[in-house]
Amino acid sequence: MTLIKISLTIITLLFALGTGRAQSTDVDPDYWGYDFLDILSSRGMMNGYFNSVKPLTRSRFGELLLQAEKKYSADPDLLTPTESRILDRLKGDLLSDPKNRDDEIDAEFRERHLFTWSEEDSWFAVDAIFMQENDFGVLDEDGVEDNISRTTLGGRVRGHLAESLHFYLEFINTKVSGGEPALTNSDPSRGLPAVAYDGFLYRDDAITYLKYGLPWLDLTVGRQKIRWGPGSRSGVTLSSTNPPMDVIRLDVRYSKLSYSGFIGDIRGTSGNKKIAAHRIDFIPFEGLRLGGGETVIYDRAKFEILYSLPLMPFHIAEHHLGNRDNNGLNFDVEYNGIESGRVYAELFIDDYKLTKNPLTHWGNKWAILAGLQLTKPLNLSNSSLLMEYTRVEPYVYTHILDGIKYLNYNRIIGQWSGSDSDEILVSYVNRPNWRSSVTLSWSMLRRGGLDENISYPESEELFDAKEFLSGTVERRYSYSLKYTLEFAKDQFFQIEIGTLDWKNFNRIEGDDRINSVAYLSYKLDF
Repeated sequence: MTLIKISLTIITLLFALGTGRAQSTDVDPDYWGYDFLDILSSRGMMNGYFNSVKPLTRSRFGELLLQAEKKYSADPDLLTPTESRILDRLKGDLLSDPKNRDDEIDAEFRERHLFTWSEEDSWFAVDAIFMQENDFGVLDEDGVEDNISRTTLGGRVRGHLAESLHFYLEFINTKVSGGEPALTNSDPSRGLPAVAYDGFLYRDDAITYLKYGLPWLDLTVGRQKIRWGPGSRSGVTLSSTNPPMDVIRLDVRYSKLSYSGFIGDIRGTSGNKKIAAHRIDFIPFEGLRLGGGETVIYDRAKFEILYSLPLMPFHIAEHHLGNRDNNGLNFDVEYNGIESGRVYAELFIDDYKLTKNPLTHWGNKWAILAGLQLTKPLNLSNSSLLMEYTRVEPYVYTHILDGIKYLNYNRIIGQWSGSDSDEILVSYVNRPNWRSSVTLSWSMLRRGGLDENISYPESEELFDAKEFLSGTVERRYSYSLKYTLEFAKDQFFQIEIGTLDWKNFNRIEGDDRINSVAYLSYKLDF
């Protein structure tokens, strides 16, 4: 049964069962407000926040903001005046409602739209999107500096019908100048689609879905970005660099338990590449969250029912389906009981052999992320300090069958740096006022020779000879300063300057280089 047939069947069944009240459309996983939710959570201002699955619904995001506002009203020392204004700013984005809440929102922060329409219990809004981005000093694969310009135009339609069915469509088209050669691509195994015309490259994409739900359940059918894990900048299972997927997604939340799962199509060498994933999160007590889940990628013309069952262990299901698929395990933990901070970790197990050494046997393929975030480092107000370490062992995200590698549009679904790599990231953010932020960052990335395109060992003698960061190791040291300003409602300006210090560029021994880079952007979302 195709994804479209399954979707239509489910939607028809839900309407036959009667109307519910959906949790509303979702908040993009890349939305800047998620970082502030982490700050609120680290100060104990929210209960039941499952930050391991994004996107959240707008209504759930709004509920968390109201919880924080209530705690702030009882204890004004929890937030600085700047942070209080940021909370008001987020309320304007997430709680503006022409029927219920606009009188409670500061007029300066109320959500604005290009066009709105409402009738009884139905409503929709139309927005325009414009972005101009420029990169200077970027190195291509051959080490040649280039400047890249990206101009994006798009729009958004969001609304609901009879308060039971919510819909969302966001579409963009980006004109690219510079960087990669202007070549038309329609092969997803080589990357995202592109059309070359008159010396420029044009890329388009869309996020679109229907959502139906109850106060404790949401069913989403459409094309979405989905992110797992507690990491602020990285992720080893489903990361922010993974392109959108076509999915049927089920989310259930009850008290201190949360379930999230989906089945869907991803893009690869064949037109039949499928993905299924599910996870459960549990909050044994406020301040501690535990989570675990599974993913599986397979290549079939039809969806496997076993992988669609919400609680079916994929490891067992694969045994009953020929033992020919690419499944993985995921575990993560987060604790925000420390003063104004949180610690977290995520583990992805691509494959394992319990009887073998986890550090040297090629069959033990795992990746780990660990992080610490302090929201009042050294008692500095309006500041946060983030430290993250990510390590991806050799052969992670690989498979003996090319068609089911852990890739979507030839991009790694997990940690972007790929197999046989690690990264240390330190980032300090200061917010001089609610409109702006200054970010200082340093990172060190190392990449060995066993990336996701490497072949498996050819002889048993090599099975126990896995070596982390093998061969010529590329090292990249990055230093950057970023300034972000919302100079008017929904208009953002950003400038970032930095230096990249390469050792063994592109894994070529002795090819060392230093280059300065800069990034400028302007975004209008109205």
